[in-house]
Amino acid sequence: MDESSPLPPIRFKRAMLAGVYFVLLSIILGLSSTAWSQGGPIPGVLLVLVYGGFVVQWLLVLRSYRGEKDWRVLGILVGAAFLGRLLIIILGTPIAADIYRHVWEGRIFRYGFNPYLISPVDLSDPVLGALRDSVWELVSFKQYPAILPPFAQFLFAIFAPTVLIWKVALLGFEMLATLFLVRTLDIMQRPNGWVLAYLFLPLPLIELSLSGHSEGVLVFFMALFVYLAVSLSAEQAIPYPRALWVRLRLSFVAALGILTKYSMLIAAALFLLKQKDIFRRGFTYQFFGATAVFILLVTIATFGAPANLWYSIDNYIITWRFNDSLYSLFGTLTGVNWLEPNSFSWLRYLAVGVWLASVGFLIWAEVDWISATAYATALFLLMSPVFQPWYALWFAPLLCFVRSPALCYLALAVPITYLVRLTSPNLYEIPLSIKLVEFGPVYILLGVELVRLVRGRDSGS
Repeated sequence: MDESSPLPPIRFKRAMLAGVYFVLLSIILGLSSTAWSQGGPIPGVLLVLVYGGFVVQWLLVLRSYRGEKDWRVLGILVGAAFLGRLLIIILGTPIAADIYRHVWEGRIFRYGFNPYLISPVDLSDPVLGALRDSVWELVSFKQYPAILPPFAQFLFAIFAPTVLIWKVALLGFEMLATLFLVRTLDIMQRPNGWVLAYLFLPLPLIELSLSGHSEGVLVFFMALFVYLAVSLSAEQAIPYPRALWVRLRLSFVAALGILTKYSMLIAAALFLLKQKDIFRRGFTYQFFGATAVFILLVTIATFGAPANLWYSIDNYIITWRFNDSLYSLFGTLTGVNWLEPNSFSWLRYLAVGVWLASVGFLIWAEVDWISATAYATALFLLMSPVFQPWYALWFAPLLCFVRSPALCYLALAVPITYLVRLTSPNLYEIPLSIKLVEFGPVYILLGVELVRLVRGRDSGS
């Protein structure tokens, strides 16, 4: 509809009702999380009702508005999405402890300590003891130093003096990400309504607005990287001086994204593999530009001790298991002893090998690089020994461009692990019944989609 013509009252009312419903659910979510933090487990029925309400609305909004182009309607829905996020930030209490570590590591970094060398229990300097407060008390796994990449530590030092300020900063990153997602949809000549596939997804409400995970920064860098890459692909001919600048700019964004969350490597690698014609003459600039920034920031952040960057990561990879899917299945079928991590190191290599084979399949099937990135990231998580709910944000922004029921279901289903965490705080192992609901339909839908990819390649469509 032409935006110069009057907006029919029925469309305005429906958009307003959808927005009000979203805001009300956000208020309930925020208040419920605070009630849980003050008085024990939240009733499972309330969790199911609130989350179910978000899921139903996501389905209805996408069905009604994904083809929407009129910003008088979209503006109402986007405004409601961010108002709901703001209310969750104000009313809610984190249901995961990572945000307290973000604040702590940013604090000691500002005071000149290396978070990769200093664990929260370290008292080698009297200043570290003086920095302890109620936030320090809530840091989990205090025996381990920092695990997140160097640029994330810079961001914590700048934007995370308190829990509230960090969550507000994440809201700002999400706003910027939304801008780039919309601009990318414009370049691809797709309806702007597809941005609602991310904005109305309940996952970022829980993991960013409520719990403050650093994936919010990754969402921004992913959206910016996709925008720059699609913009570059849309240009037919670029003069050499500007081409060099465009490549270095894209490299810089990719490097910062990788230095925020290593999962960004998947997007950068698949873009280069699928778009190598763009970089035929400038691949060297792309490679060395990204690598130079990466090495520089790692060196600065670790103060000349890069080996310590991997200490917590190694421990995490070797000893941790949570909400694992195929990894758990492989191990159970082969009878591994989960109590002795060193006895099944081969299993990690098997999972990596299967994942690399799946990436090779996506390349062979000639899937576009955005879809390939979304699928490859999801498959990586499905084969990983640890699949925290917020990890699904590694591919969630790409749902604005990828029509995949399997990935949508995964992004909607993975937060049900909180039903176990919040109703049974001392239970860390996810029951098989929950995993079947969480992952079972994903594999069925993935199988159907992969068959379609093969048929599409064979038919040349």
